[in-house]
Amino acid sequence: MARVLLIEDEQLLRWSLVQCLEKAGHTVETASSLAQAASRLSEGQPDVVILDLALPDGHGLDFYEEHQTEFGKAVVLVMTAVGRAEDEARATRLGVAEFLTKPVTHQALVELVEQRARA
Repeated sequence: MARVLLIEDEQLLRWSLVQCLEKAGHTVETASSLAQAASRLSEGQPDVVILDLALPDGHGLDFYEEHQTEFGKAVVLVMTAVGRAEDEARATRLGVAEFLTKPVTHQALVELVEQRARA
């Protein structure tokens, strides 16, 4: 199973996603801010990163662009409440694997993590 880094500031959503991903057998680390995400990345490379865009200390794509070396070969899935076309285009240019607009069902996210972790 995959090692997942979930970067999401909404506490209830973060909790529920951790529950469903762990139930599916994945190991999940969380970060509620970009500063915490940087710390988690320094502890080791995840297989999959689920990245929110609107975080309290910055924009997720800015963070991804600035830290691509630390992300290494991790598959990055963007999951945002505001699916703006310019963010989606930028995410594609940066090599993000998937751009998802909330709400995303738990089952769909688990399946996507499993597909992308195997790829």
